[in-house]
Amino acid sequence: MKPTEYTITSPSDRIEVLKVIEELPEDERWTVKVWPWKQKKTSAQRRLNWKWNTEIGEQTGMTKEEVHYHYKSLFLWKIFYRDDPGYARMIDSVVRVKETHPEEFKHMKAFILSKTHAEDCDVDQMAEFLTDIKRDCHEKEIRITIPRDKEWEWISEISEEKADQIKRATAARPIRGSDRT
Repeated sequence: MKPTEYTITSPSDRIEVLKVIEELPEDERWTVKVWPWKQKKTSAQRRLNWKWNTEIGEQTGMTKEEVHYHYKSLFLWKIFYRDDPGYARMIDSVVRVKETHPEEFKHMKAFILSKTHAEDCDVDQMAEFLTDIKRDCHEKEIRITIPRDKEWEWISEISEEKADQIKRATAARPIRGSDRT
């Protein structure tokens, strides 16, 4: 049986999921995982990420895919490491290999990064990833388009309160200029 994911948004959804569980064959073993729902990244975040990858690539001579891989290896894995215990255990295991088999480590790292996707981010993780990219571009004087109106709300579609928290956290490195940094 192929794994199936259910999102429970109402009492009737809860009843439906319980029915599915009750109908599982009793003579087989099953794993059921339950975790709080979080909204996946938004289409606005996805579009901005690829826009930035293109802009950065044009200024650095890399393809947008190379830029994306570069930022995954700098920032995204750290977010998943912090937020996903299974991912953290995998990274810890691979780091132990680095000490004794550095060549194998390089191949393992490349494989893990190829399987690490921004598509798996929730809204807050993607907002953090974009903030990290923005900060890096500012430090390296790479110009990227910054949305003008309600910048962080547009990027992450989060509340004004959360947007203010992110702005305060990044205020140490203010962005100057009109719509580019």
